[in-house]
Amino acid sequence: MPRVDRKNRLFGRRHHQIKLQAHTLEVGPVRVLVPLPLSHSSSFFSTSQAMSELQYPIHANLSAAVSGKRGIICESVLSEFKELVWMCGGANEKHRADQLLKCLLVVRDSPSERLIGLPTTRKLALKNKIVFGTGDYWRAPTLTANMAFVRAVAQTGMSLFTIEHSPRALTGN
Repeated sequence: MPRVDRKNRLFGRRHHQIKLQAHTLEVGPVRVLVPLPLSHSSSFFSTSQAMSELQYPIHANLSAAVSGKRGIICESVLSEFKELVWMCGGANEKHRADQLLKCLLVVRDSPSERLIGLPTTRKLALKNKIVFGTGDYWRAPTLTANMAFVRAVAQTGMSLFTIEHSPRALTGN
């Protein structure tokens, strides 16, 4: 496992962000929504997310936030992401996911004491405590669409270093 100084300019990624990157790392913005036959529709792609992407291209919005920083991904998110892309991603998404993963430094799941010490509840699930806690340990903002967890942590009086993005889904493309 590579050694990295925790003071480096790092940012962590939740699997939601990774799905987003796999979907939007393309040349040029999305211009047209392509209607799919009902047989191609799935719970992994929503029209509202596509419309949101057209109005507010997330890749452009997040580029400024991560520019000049090294991306990290913890082992549990990497595993979940690979499984998700393998099961739901299309050929282009799989290729973009592979390209993205080449740019990220994989770090061990290493949640901070303060986050792992919170009681595990329905709103404060262990999996999320590990993921966000690893970002907290590395002092790296976590890119996430999971604001429910961020709010649940805030209700304990604790704050997290996060960068919020709108949810996006894999399209099978």
